[in-house]
Amino acid sequence: MPRGIEVLGNGCGQLPLTNSGLGFAGLDIVQKTDVGFSVARLSPDAMLAAAKSAGSVAVQRAEAWLAALTSPRPNFAGLDMAATRLMGVVNATPDSFSDGGEYLDSKAAIAHAKALARAGADIIDVGGESTRPRPEAKPLAPDIELSRILPVITHLAKTKPRLCISADTRNPTVMAEALAAGADIINDVSGMGDKKSVDLLAQNNTASAIVMHMQGTPASMQHNPQ
Repeated sequence: MPRGIEVLGNGCGQLPLTNSGLGFAGLDIVQKTDVGFSVARLSPDAMLAAAKSAGSVAVQRAEAWLAALTSPRPNFAGLDMAATRLMGVVNATPDSFSDGGEYLDSKAAIAHAKALARAGADIIDVGGESTRPRPEAKPLAPDIELSRILPVITHLAKTKPRLCISADTRNPTVMAEALAAGADIINDVSGMGDKKSVDLLAQNNTASAIVMHMQGTPASMQHNPQ
């Protein structure tokens, strides 16, 4: 269990951690300094008291932090987020860092996805482009990416009971095809850096999105990361 998080009990000044059944009595406030980072551990009351001494903007920020931590989480992609949810990853690629080549074949990828679901995965994340950092990395052509993931997504979308499917892609063309094939979620490692991706999801009232982050591209993401 993460440090500072306890099973929610009676009293002890604990606040609920969303609608998870857990609670917290302290927060680690991490601030960037000229020489690194400083960390202060405060109770919620102490944090609010410190914020009040710093002015109204600090109070608003502190209250927003607490609201984000304590407010019930809405459902995501049809899943009740009061429970912990697990995502199983299927890398339908020849060169992913962890299992490159093992699930490039569609039948192998489908079998792996079903095994992950049986093992308890709530979401199956299917990706066809490796974004592991390497200098020679170049964007994958959409038709190649689609040839790797569409057979998997199409098959899984017809599986009973219905699986929650995520398409791991940063290409808006691939996103559109994946959603049409039955994907419920778009998982974009580039943080929706392409405006076409944002427009696509804004116009789709059923798809959910996971906005990831990387610095630059896979070819440059490890160049002096900040």
